[in-house]
Amino acid sequence: MTNDWILQSSADKEAVEELLNDTKFRVIDEIVSGYFWVKQLRNSVDRSSSVSTAVIKRCDHIISFERQKKRKINLRSTGITMNDPLWNKQWYLNDVRAIPSMNIQKAWAKGFTGKGVVIGIVDGGVDVTHPDLSNKVKRSLSYDFIENDNDPSPAYRESHGTKCAGIVVAARNNRNCIVGASFGSTFANLRISDNFGSTPVTESRALVHKYDEIHIYSNSWGVIEGLGFEQQPPVVENAISAAVQKGRNGLGSIFLWASGNGGTNDNCNCDGYAKSINVISIASVSENQYAGYYSEYCSAILASCYSGDDVQYDILTTDIGGSCTNFSGTSASTPLSAAVIALVLEAK
Repeated sequence: MTNDWILQSSADKEAVEELLNDTKFRVIDEIVSGYFWVKQLRNSVDRSSSVSTAVIKRCDHIISFERQKKRKINLRSTGITMNDPLWNKQWYLNDVRAIPSMNIQKAWAKGFTGKGVVIGIVDGGVDVTHPDLSNKVKRSLSYDFIENDNDPSPAYRESHGTKCAGIVVAARNNRNCIVGASFGSTFANLRISDNFGSTPVTESRALVHKYDEIHIYSNSWGVIEGLGFEQQPPVVENAISAAVQKGRNGLGSIFLWASGNGGTNDNCNCDGYAKSINVISIASVSENQYAGYYSEYCSAILASCYSGDDVQYDILTTDIGGSCTNFSGTSASTPLSAAVIALVLEAK
């Protein structure tokens, strides 16, 4: 208990002060009309104060007179602090700034970080020497389907896969670059393309690779925009179908696919990868909730996720050579969506 009291009265301050003159209480302030902050004098004894209280409460203009006690309150922040230099610019992870919010910080506050979930970054290779990524890669699950070896490093100056990986898993509080949206998860580095492209062989092999141990496959690639209809190769279609039915020990692998960056000059219904019934096709929205200028429109899109454009802030991520960079397009939205699903998988 404290020495603070709240007195509610129908009389004015002068009348209340007069009432308290012969007691062990004094008016400190009128907080709001009719409510007075009253202090109990420190030298008052319990018996005299209780007598005074009884006398005060019997007065006609006194409505209530209650001693105040301290109570616990919730300072409504997530309690999350980061020392990563670009953390304050990661607007899309901020539950207050990003409206509507993906509630990522709230998930973190409840202990969900993607722990135990493995995301396959199906791309042109990831620079796993990056400080934000080096402890996040599952080397035993990674593979180079171009060179057919266990070193899926990207080709010279190829940075796309490294950017995708950082959005999902970048280490927290290591004083480097950014924080991954599911920083507790890990990734498999699945290299399917080089400077000359990919083939249905490399693609299909990657999409069934270790499907009982890789939970989510993030694909920020697809057909070249604006070239007309292109169907998914049958071997790729069957590979994805098999993983969806049998992966994750029978629960089904989860495939996310960038819907494309062709804008109004293209339509993702023409993309055999993005329109597959077995994948979640992802479009982009900017901070102001407008579709990215590059976003395509089609009935195959199942979800949209934050990204950047020429007007609003981009997504921040890792880059080759240990550096940091910005990123946009559905290539950024897709791994961010994968991170959200990783949080869900840990929770469920």
